[in-house]
Amino acid sequence: MLPIRFHPDAQAELTAAVEWYLEQEPRLAYRFSSLVEETLDHVIADPNSHADLIGTSRYRRVPVFPYLVVFEVIDDVLWILAIAHTSRRPGYWQDRRELSD
Repeated sequence: MLPIRFHPDAQAELTAAVEWYLEQEPRLAYRFSSLVEETLDHVIADPNSHADLIGTSRYRRVPVFPYLVVFEVIDDVLWILAIAHTSRRPGYWQDRRELSD
């Protein structure tokens, strides 16, 4: 199994989304968090089985919610590049592919 790391901006996006759903309805925040975790489990289990985006970056949709988990395997690490709302500007996260450290 590959180690998983979040780009700091992806982690911030996840936190912001959970906080937004908490303000709307706490049960939605719990449901969203659970489905993101389930989505991450699928990605971790087989990162190569998901749709291509650009180059080697891939994504998997979060069920029910308008979010994508965008990821890439870099140097045997599964990097989560974005927790992207589907209404955002497509590809806004591409500059995150150039990870340092």
